[in-house]
Amino acid sequence: QFNADVSKELADMQFIHDASEGEKNCRERATATFNAQIAAITEAWSTDKISHDSYMTQLEAAQDQYKAQMNSCKS
Repeated sequence: QFNADVSKELADMQFIHDASEGEKNCRERATATFNAQIAAITEAWSTDKISHDSYMTQLEAAQDQYKAQMNSCKS
């Protein structure tokens, strides 16, 4: 659900259009970074290293960072 929400928000922000090669590379880097962050946060939560509240806060922060990175990729 979280990824679906992020995808919808990005579509709403008009990230679905023809992009330059540099913009595509920027988006790929942003997405790879986001995916790595989500994996690390989920791993920490699933092994009881962080609380559920911290998990949710970190997910929201990662999503905000991802949106900011994607915005910086716009041509």
